[in-house]
Amino acid sequence: MILYPKLKRAERFSLGGQQTGPWRDALSLLEAGFPRNRAAMQAQYNIVSQKFDGDLCRLVLQPKSVAARRMMPKIEVDFDTKQNLLRGTELEFADGSTMRNDFSNIVTNPQIDTGMFSPPIPPEYKVTEPMKSR
Repeated sequence: MILYPKLKRAERFSLGGQQTGPWRDALSLLEAGFPRNRAAMQAQYNIVSQKFDGDLCRLVLQPKSVAARRMMPKIEVDFDTKQNLLRGTELEFADGSTMRNDFSNIVTNPQIDTGMFSPPIPPEYKVTEPMKSR
């Protein structure tokens, strides 16, 4: 669910298994989580570059799936090699836009209120389902 408060709109995206094509391939990259070993990494991604800056390593990855690459051509992953912690991710989308997440104050397995996953949608919002099959 993506909420646009200023526009009074909401977009609902199903994360179930019914998607096909590039959307399904892009979601599978996110669903599977980060590969746990080199073989899993190489099965899913081409490693474009690897750069070290002290204890920080930045991997630039390209999805092997052509369909996923059309939606998300590049993924950057920053991690701390000393503490084995994810420090940041940056996704590049087909239109050239990017979404970066930087992680700090990491807490492992915190309790999360399940209400966070079902936010209330005000009645004046228009709700659409852009990826729903017609």
